[in-house]
Amino acid sequence: MASFKIKSTSSIFLTVLGSGLGNVVEWYSFLAYAYLTPVLSKLFFPDVSEKKSIIYVFLIFAIGFLARPFGAIFFGYLGDKVGRRKTLIISQLLMAIPSLIICFIPTHEQIGFSAAIILSILRFVQGFSIAGEYTTSLCYISEMSPKKRRGLYTSTVPSSTAIGILISSFITLGIIHYFEKNNTLYTYGWRVSFFIGFVLNTLVIFIRLMLKESSVYTNQKKELGKISFKKFLSLLAKKEVIKLITVVVLLVVAYAYFYQLIYIWNPTFLESYLKKSNDFSLAVNGFSMIVFSIFILIGGFISDYIGRKKVIIYSSIFMILVFGPLFYLLANMNEVMFIYLYMFILSISFGLYVGASSSLFAEIFDTKIRATALSLAYNIPYAIVGGLTPALLSTVLFQGNYLFIILITMLIMLVAFITSIYLKETYKKNL
Repeated sequence: MASFKIKSTSSIFLTVLGSGLGNVVEWYSFLAYAYLTPVLSKLFFPDVSEKKSIIYVFLIFAIGFLARPFGAIFFGYLGDKVGRRKTLIISQLLMAIPSLIICFIPTHEQIGFSAAIILSILRFVQGFSIAGEYTTSLCYISEMSPKKRRGLYTSTVPSSTAIGILISSFITLGIIHYFEKNNTLYTYGWRVSFFIGFVLNTLVIFIRLMLKESSVYTNQKKELGKISFKKFLSLLAKKEVIKLITVVVLLVVAYAYFYQLIYIWNPTFLESYLKKSNDFSLAVNGFSMIVFSIFILIGGFISDYIGRKKVIIYSSIFMILVFGPLFYLLANMNEVMFIYLYMFILSISFGLYVGASSSLFAEIFDTKIRATALSLAYNIPYAIVGGLTPALLSTVLFQGNYLFIILITMLIMLVAFITSIYLKETYKKNL
């Protein structure tokens, strides 16, 4: 009995490690591009104004989000037909290969506008890859975890994503500062960040080759293999499944919006509205991302004892009640300590929400369609909300109506709260 426990524990550890590192590395690779925006704008769009060149680089960044619904369909179906493990390896390959190609891609100086077209294609492939990584990891970890610890282990997926984003920002900005001093940033220095991404992705692929397939999936593999594509679509189209997908979509809208608000758009708010420095906004974001990643794990841990539903409801209520006063004070006080307090409080409550909801997203669907249903329910709203939120908030802010931001945020969280009331509890469910 003791030897079985050791083997089981080591297997779970390797599973969490392989999945977690994959998320860290994929999000490092995906967001390195965003942190290199000022550099890429000059290399790929040197013939237009600085503002236009930055907009063009962000449009290419948006292509990665547009690719997510296509990746959701492909990787979701693949995960249900050939297995979670193989799907994760393919997803990692599709992030590694474009990263390597970007290391050698010619710039506008060599081949003109064709360079931007090639970069756009590579970013589409990486966005396609991201769609398969996150939701397949949720399915894989939830199916491999013991029921009593499923919330905690599954919460390592979003927590590792947050860590990957944090690492990406610090490594990429460190590379920028280092190569700027040597006057080699625009010759080859900018490529180093992508090469690091390629090396890390390759290492994770080797780790994932050592992983076992989910036993929950393996037990139904023969039955799943006999299901035709037409039959598979009919399973997805069932009224009950559509209802569950809608529930997840509404929870993901709040998830995606709040994430963009706090961690993607907030630095713009600090710099353009409160006139803080870039270094300060980076420090605040780094601090809050660490708090966020820790409380995701705490949210998953707590949900194993009191249930996913209660944690989601309580955290939603808390965010509805505190966001308005906190944001109003933030916009009017402009005090350093309060900015940190604002990010600390919201990162705690949002971390608990994400930690509990992540395992619920996987548990709510049947094994036969879990990867596909979750991939569609998560990636499509995230692509839309993730792509539009920063632009929407900036437009509202620059018109001087920051109170409308409070209204939008409270409304979105209210929808999440109402949705969570009608949730069926899943933490005791056998997968």
